[in-house]
Amino acid sequence: MSTQPRAGDHSSVGILGTGSYVPKEEVTNDWVAEKTGVTPEWIERKTQITARRYAAPTEATSDLAIKAAIEALGQAELAPEQVDYLIVATSTPDSPQPPTAALVQHELGVYGAACFDVNVVCSGFGGRRRHWQETRQGRCAAGRLLSRRQR
Repeated sequence: MSTQPRAGDHSSVGILGTGSYVPKEEVTNDWVAEKTGVTPEWIERKTQITARRYAAPTEATSDLAIKAAIEALGQAELAPEQVDYLIVATSTPDSPQPPTAALVQHELGVYGAACFDVNVVCSGFGGRRRHWQETRQGRCAAGRLLSRRQR
């Protein structure tokens, strides 16, 4: 299954680029278990996670999202004005208001894009996947860093 839009097909949806950023500090289940009174094995069995990353005290969620978005834009070879939607999925926004997506929008200069936060915790990936599937089927028109880029 190709994720690239076909030339001339304005209804196509595809992933043109992806980006990621993880903070430097890795926190293991041993550390979490010590703080919570459970075993590292229990945490892994319940979450399938063996370690996670903690942002530095000077890093906000918007900082992480901006770094990932810059990478995605670069991979996709998109200019900020080509972005139609910017969606931030997080359960840890910078603050309740303004939405973290608005902070990312401002920093990236994506002023023509609709932007919003989705608070879906760990199900963010699954929600984005379903959103992408529905967009492909023409049932909705939104996505993270979605663009009308003409090829």
